[in-house]
Amino acid sequence: MFVRVLSKAAMAHGINVTLLTSVGCTESEEARAHLDASMTNLEILELPQFSRSIVEDAAKSSGADSIVFLEGDHWMISTLRGKTERHINRTLLILRQRGQSKSKALRAIQTFAKIALRNLVRLSGRARVICILPDSAQRVNKNQVLDPIDFNIDKHTVGAFNAMLSSFSDNPNTRWVGVVGAISKRKNVELLARAIENTKNPDIGLVVAGLSEVPEEILDNWASPLSTSGNPYLRINRILSNNELDALIYSLDVVSVLHDNEGPSAIFSKARAAGSKILAGGSKTLKVAAQRYPSIARWSRLNLKEVTDNLVSILGIPRGKISESSTSDFCEKLLDVQTGVRNRAVLVKAAP
Repeated sequence: MFVRVLSKAAMAHGINVTLLTSVGCTESEEARAHLDASMTNLEILELPQFSRSIVEDAAKSSGADSIVFLEGDHWMISTLRGKTERHINRTLLILRQRGQSKSKALRAIQTFAKIALRNLVRLSGRARVICILPDSAQRVNKNQVLDPIDFNIDKHTVGAFNAMLSSFSDNPNTRWVGVVGAISKRKNVELLARAIENTKNPDIGLVVAGLSEVPEEILDNWASPLSTSGNPYLRINRILSNNELDALIYSLDVVSVLHDNEGPSAIFSKARAAGSKILAGGSKTLKVAAQRYPSIARWSRLNLKEVTDNLVSILGIPRGKISESSTSDFCEKLLDVQTGVRNRAVLVKAAP
């Protein structure tokens, strides 16, 4: 998503963009779904391997003014090593400010190490270090940026999803709860299915949409409680384009965001922009976001009773209003359009 929003913003400012990514990336379903053919300012270079010197050489040969590392967490150590071209501005986008370990002690150590490393890079003057925050954050300093909300409603696509949902259930009163995006164990599909079963309400259906990182048999097993309870289950087994993702999120009654990962959630942000109700749970980041939007969001710990109770609660409240979404602040800060990029920006979408 970051490549798309930055490329479109760059085009509006007359800036060309070179995307450095791994071999085969542009042939992936994800790339085909999210890279827009209208982005005529975007050049894509696939490299067999990545190192800071390779990225620097590619930026120099393309005449770039700026390099933006979209997975900057992985590039901090290498940024401190070797020579750098003085006329090229560098920005590291940090996606995870804190440690992710389930161990409290190890997580604290990881967080301390991340803070120390970020400070070292800043003191070196070799790169700007920008940490991304959830769009629910109320305070943002010069070294931070809010997660961009890239949300648009296409009426025809919304209509197609509404028709699909209606045709899949004979019950016109079915209310759909959805898990969308990349499907993995961390999204707690099984817990959600058990919670739906636990409500004893046959009017609740489950949608799981997106490519799965686990075999479909396992996913079917996670959703198996619904086959005995009589709740409808719809599986959309493909990557959704950005328009499709937005339309489906808008069409759902409730969007499920149940996971332990700390950091911004694009799905939460899109659901909030759509006015869809949000069943959140797990991470402290999601807890803070849900508390910020109590009219449409509920948060709980990841256990069956609390998730079930919140699901019942949130189904009983009205959906929210569509809110404005914006990517301009994110793009202007990352591209540094006021003082940095004049001709070409290099976006690095890979780890060394």
